[in-house]
Parts: sequence; structure tokens; C-alpha cells
Amino acid sequence: MDLTKRRQKYVNVGEHIEALDADVVEVKYDGWWARCVITKGKIQIFSRQGQLKFEGEASLPDCVLIGEYLVGTQRAATTEQLGKVVVFDIIEIESHHVYPHAVAQLSWSCRRKILEELDFTGTMFELIETFKPADADELWEREVIEGGAEGLVYKRSYESYVDSTVYRKKRVFTMDYVVMDLQEGGGANEGRLGALICGLYVNGNLKRKLRVGGGFRDKEREAIWSAPEDYIGRVLEVKGWQLFESGALRHPNACRGKGGRLHWREDKAPEECIYGV
Repeated sequence: MDLTKRRQKYVNVGEHIEALDADVVEVKYDGWWARCVITKGKIQIFSRQGQLKFEGEASLPDCVLIGEYLVGTQRAATTEQLGKVVVFDIIEIESHHVYPHAVAQLSWSCRRKILEELDFTGTMFELIETFKPADADELWEREVIEGGAEGLVYKRSYESYVDSTVYRKKRVFTMDYVVMDLQEGGGANEGRLGALICGLYVNGNLKRKLRVGGGFRDKEREAIWSAPEDYIGRVLEVKGWQLFESGALRHPNACRGKGGRLHWREDKAPEECIYGV
């Protein structure tokens, strides 16, 4: 069984009630999903694409931890957790009562007990705190709205790692941006729109803020690419999971309005798309 990449099923939900069959809630930190392999005191951290992101040392037993590596993100850069891994799962461990590779088949509650037995003192790891669904509304207000976390994660304590469904509720932001340029796509989108280059007015000058490559249908990509003059200068509503201090959005996608059409803000002049005031 290949456990080198993320295997769980992830489902985004809009409301807490949609995840009520889950009985564990965790804060979703703004970092990189990380597979942390610890062998003979040596640490290697891999991304979900298998890229090596970090090498170091830690006095922990041989194991494979799963967590969020808080580096290179907007929130991590302004907290004392910079460079740490918030651990939320374990899929292998030596010197335990189960075969190392069988840990991923245990229930979440069993895996959590194994994690709680590990001593992360003085390491780059910290164990994530868990909550009950009844705490979700208060947790959302404190950690997401006020604290800047990316959202909440819901899990079922009886599910194994390999067969689980993880529910994620994220904070969605929308902003209106001015289309500044078009970028051709690659692969299946070669010869048509890959992304819109969008910006906002800062101190009277239009400044590039982000690329919007998601949320377009094939026919829309073809139409926009074939007539760029009809789209450059228009205002488009864009949604994303997080608003950065720069005015950009995390994972931006074009919004849709009535009838499922792209939400071009014909009621808004480009000069009204101002940031930093």
C-alpha cells in the first residue's frame, strides 16, 4: 500500500451541520501538508507531491508523522509556530504493539493515543489540539475569524487513515479585481485561456495582485482567449480561501452569478477596485 501521498478523501463543506456525523474537530492551519519520516533520529519532510522540503534531527522513535508544515505561508510567517509541524496523524511507528505499517489501518482514536505517547518536547513538532463538534461555532470565531486560521477539519474517530473522509470548512473570501492581461494555458488548455492576470488600484495605480486560473468552463476559456480586448479592463468577482495582506487570494477561482454565468461586475468601474485604503 502506497502511503507516500495523501490518501484520505477530502470534502469541503459550507456549514458545520454538514459534518455532524464527525465527532472530532481540529483547526486547519495555513501550511503545507507534510509527510515526516523519522529514521534513527533523522527527519525528512516531504510534500504531498513527494518533494523533500526539510532535513534535520529529532530524538523520536522511528515513525512517519502526518501534519501541517508551517513555512512559506502568510499566517505562519507572523506566528511563533514558523518552521514547526503541527502533527495531526501517524501512519507508521517502530517498537509498538502493532506491525509498523499496520498503524494506518487502526482507528483515529487508536492513532491519537499513539501520538499522545510521543514526547515532542524540544522538537520541531507539536501535537494538534482536538475538540468536539459542539465547540465548532466558538472555535470558528476564535481561531478562524479572529485568529486567522484557514478553517476547521472534521473527522470520525472510528475510521482508519486509509479509508477515512475528512471534512473541511474553510473561510471563503470574495474580491472584485480588474483584468489586466491574459495568459495562455498548457496541456489541455493550450491555445485557450489558462489564467487571467488581475489587479487592484493602489494609490491610484493599477497593480497586479493574482492569477485566476480556476472556475472557467472550456467554452469560456476559448471565448476569452479569442477576444482579449473584450475582457481586459473588466471587473471580475473572484473567490478564495484566504485574503493575504498583499490583496491576493489563496487558491483564487472566478465566481459565478445568476444563471451560472461568470460574475462580471458590469455595475462597477475598474477604478473602484481599490486596495489599501
